Amino acid sequence: DENNQYTENFNNNGTKFTQIITKDPITNSISFEIIAEINGNPRKLKATLAPPIIQTNPIDIVLLFDTSTSMNRRVAPNDPSNMQTKMEAAKIAAKSFLDQFAVADNTRIAIVTYSTSTDILRPLSLVSSESEINATKSLIDTFTPNGSTNIGDSLKDSNNILNFPYEESTSPKRYVVLLTDGQPTVTYQSGSPIVCSSLLTSEDKEECVQSAKNYSMQQANLVKTNRKATIYSI
Repeated sequence: DENNQYTENFNNNGTKFTQIITKDPITNSISFEIIAEINGNPRKLKATLAPPIIQTNPIDIVLLFDTSTSMNRRVAPNDPSNMQTKMEAAKIAAKSFLDQFAVADNTRIAIVTYSTSTDILRPLSLVSSESEINATKSLIDTFTPNGSTNIGDSLKDSNNILNFPYEESTSPKRYVVLLTDGQPTVTYQSGSPIVCSSLLTSEDKEECVQSAKNYSMQQANLVKTNRKATIYSI
């Protein structure tokens, strides 16, 4: 419209969604947000889902997608009319995110799923055609929730994916988008993975979660320092 903004309203399983895409006429950047209205109360599921897109500069994005068991929980557990799960809502948002790049010929996206372990399901590659975007959406539709939340290893994967030379003036801008609904619950001890929920006492579980948080922060700092990437946590 005249304000360089596109707004679309749609419903999914009784939840009203509003999708807003705004283009900055000066920087040519695009911002995206999606709002869910539950029981008359608007909730922003994706306040800043995407980094600014400057069409003159190439962009590399690594999307880290939480597929742990908790993603199977409902978005609004106290609303019997809304059976939508966090996983379903996240898929809708992720696919809307991809739509922003339908006309971009300089954006590469990688996708990593993580639960107890991680999987690099899409290597860093261009999404410059409708067929590539549709194929990536179909891939997202296959995600199923299971296991714990290994945020640390997903960040480690992004570090490996972006492991190639970087020159500030010529290299693509780098972004890591971490999509999760909770805290990390997988850490390492003496090189072996530990799943916090498998421990017997609450004290051990708390120590494990704290260790998992420390491991995740360590990996995040490596991504920012070594790969010069900006990390968004959703």
